Amino acid sequence: FFRDTMAPKADKGPSAKELKRLAKLKEQAQKESRALVETGVGFADKGKWQQAIQSYTQAIEVDPENTDAYLQRGRAEKELKEYDKAISDYTQVLELDASESSAFSGRGNAYECIGDFDKAIEDYTSVIELVPDADHAYNMRGNARQARRITGLKLKNAEFASVISDFTKAIEINPHNFYAFNNRGNAYFDRKDFRSAIEDYSQAISIKVDYSYSYLRRGIACYESVLYDEKLARQKMEEENDEDKTTKLPKDPNECKAQWEQEFRAAEEKELKAKERVQLLTNAIANFKTMLTFDPSDIEAYQHRCKVFKMLGQEENAKEDERKIMELEIKLAQAKAAS
Repeated sequence: FFRDTMAPKADKGPSAKELKRLAKLKEQAQKESRALVETGVGFADKGKWQQAIQSYTQAIEVDPENTDAYLQRGRAEKELKEYDKAISDYTQVLELDASESSAFSGRGNAYECIGDFDKAIEDYTSVIELVPDADHAYNMRGNARQARRITGLKLKNAEFASVISDFTKAIEINPHNFYAFNNRGNAYFDRKDFRSAIEDYSQAISIKVDYSYSYLRRGIACYESVLYDEKLARQKMEEENDEDKTTKLPKDPNECKAQWEQEFRAAEEKELKAKERVQLLTNAIANFKTMLTFDPSDIEAYQHRCKVFKMLGQEENAKEDERKIMELEIKLAQAKAAS
């Protein structure tokens, strides 16, 4: 018997020449992949989302590690409301690069769109941890926290405080973030704090004078403030009427004077409230009118303005808006039928 004393040859791996060749191939693939992404972005800029996705997919096939290709494809998929696909692409980006904050931001938005607000909040928080001065992330997290509430119910005090804190932080980081002002206004609006809401909508408008949505929200806040005050006044009157049934008329002169002073103050307050009511409703009309200068076919602006005209007793103006609403609805129906 003979023993093989020959040692096995060591695996030296690819030669330097082979490594150089592979590196060159990889570089070419990366270059081609980037070019395909640029082509996709060109399609996306024109709103051609399917063509954009095709280009991004080709880019990924050429270079499976091109994070930008996954990122851009996720954005296009969001535009097409293909949120599950978008989430998958953003997740792939994060597997390749866990520090890509825009992937957390995009995925958070996609989660928000499908109503998974807890996961959205987690992703926005990740953005904040990576980029502490990301005002948009605070704004979006505030939105997600606000949207998490059960429909028809107010946020709990602690939840409301966290929502306001996020929007306020976004504003502190970027005082020109009109979205954050508008969204904080919405949070105040939901708490029936219409005065604070109006102030924030006004701030948003002062930053971006053509931001139609803030005019809409401010106009609604103006007339909802009136409706809410009237509701509280009716409740107070009902309570006072119940008390009057058991209250005896004052006999003492001092009691008579006190009652007269109370009635006088009540009359003054009523007069001030009446003036404030007219002013708020007039302001509401002005907001909806401004919206119509941006878009003369904005049915929603006409609908809200019509409601306010009725609250002011301006029936002719209300009827004119109703006619305009009907005219626009007919045009929309005809356009839909034609398409």
